[in-house]
Amino acid sequence: MSQVCERCSMRFREQESAMERLERLKTDAPAPPGPQCPAAEVWLEVIAGTHLHRAESYLSHAFQCDYCEPLLRQAAIDLEDEVSPKEEDAIARLRTSTPEGQRELAAILRAAAS
Repeated sequence: MSQVCERCSMRFREQESAMERLERLKTDAPAPPGPQCPAAEVWLEVIAGTHLHRAESYLSHAFQCDYCEPLLRQAAIDLEDEVSPKEEDAIARLRTSTPEGQRELAAILRAAAS
């Protein structure tokens, strides 16, 4: 019985050592894009709903791709409907958040279009 326990203990130590070696191999660097990866801006368009005809294909790719999956996840975060209090404060501090600032911007845009 103690031989089985010793054998199990040895296997456990081997597995633990292998897991430690694998952990050291991990990198925080993002995966490089592959030949099938679409342009990064596609993910914002997929989340926004402007690529409905190819959305299923793009999503299928992203779920299998270490490069595109984080881009898709970030696009979903970027296009969330809810505005955080921090974002509301930043928007409120913009010059264009006031009627006067909006009039000034409209005048600038009109002049640029002329």
